[in-house]
Amino acid sequence: MTVELFVAAVPGLESVVAEELLELGAPAGKVLPGGIELQADPSWVGRINRGSFCATRVLVRLGRFSTRHLSELQRRVARLDWLGLIDQRPIRLKVTSRTSRLYHTEAIAERVHTALNDLAGRSLERSRGENVPADLAELQTIQVRIESDEVTLSLDSSGDHLHRRGYRHQTAKAPLRETLAACFLRWASWPEPGVLLDPMCGSGTIPIEAALMASGVAPGTRRRFSFESWPKETWDSVPPTERPATTVRIVARDRDRGAIEATLANAERAGVADRIEAEAGALSGVTRVSERGLLLTNPPFGRRIGRHDPLRNLYATLGSMIRGELNGWRALVLGTDPTLIRATGCRFQARTNALDHGGVPIRIFELES
Repeated sequence: MTVELFVAAVPGLESVVAEELLELGAPAGKVLPGGIELQADPSWVGRINRGSFCATRVLVRLGRFSTRHLSELQRRVARLDWLGLIDQRPIRLKVTSRTSRLYHTEAIAERVHTALNDLAGRSLERSRGENVPADLAELQTIQVRIESDEVTLSLDSSGDHLHRRGYRHQTAKAPLRETLAACFLRWASWPEPGVLLDPMCGSGTIPIEAALMASGVAPGTRRRFSFESWPKETWDSVPPTERPATTVRIVARDRDRGAIEATLANAERAGVADRIEAEAGALSGVTRVSERGLLLTNPPFGRRIGRHDPLRNLYATLGSMIRGELNGWRALVLGTDPTLIRATGCRFQARTNALDHGGVPIRIFELES
């Protein structure tokens, strides 16, 4: 038995997720805008949800068909093989429609709900608006996507977004999502010999994700998933792929002592506090700790925290550190404004198109060697 999966990714980083899936041992898939489509054994639902650092969600495709009528939509939904997955939990319907004859999303949702009630032989509770629980694993979320009269129905196996690892209770300003941090690290070919330094670590997302990768710990071991209510012998029969642990040095710095305290608390919950050296200090205080190293950081962008002009001095100090104490190191920076990147005085090149970071378009900039 195989099922069709759609593994969602940060738009623009689909190839990073595809590469990670192959390393996990998953079958090769087709890279599409927004994710990877693949045919796989059902056990890969659990293995990807628990084992992927970079994926944002795992959907099980239930069916595709064309229709322009609500009555036909209801009949076709009722004919699909729901794989015995309609259980006692409330359902949540997420409907989108573009350039289609069926455009009224609530009418579409009502017809799908009616078809599911007929299949279940009872009235299924529908969760929406204020009735949606904080933990989405308590729901069965069904995505109905209609584009140019083509309907795609999918069942969400993840529940909450996969960046919610469960360790980050404390955050600094403008926190970086864990999945984006993980993609950033994989883009930089982490782990590698030498030292990893994040001199503006905030609540520690980059160092903690780096430590989890180096420890071989699956990122989803501390949270719940929607698929865990499905038949375990089919969907959850294989543990996540174990990765070998790597001995590395990870240094997290920030001038804000509160950020360092948040980093340590989050690292403790993630089980990697012993793998991170966290210290409070300004950029100007960074000293050379190794001949080889990798600087990865997510500095302020000037959009959500602080003002733009004062940040030029911060970026200039960052550039001085790279040319001085960290001369010869690799350096990658997340940024949104090329003007600020140029203020470093270093030759950085954008390596990606714009990536979405909470509504802010950012890019990965790499120091030219």
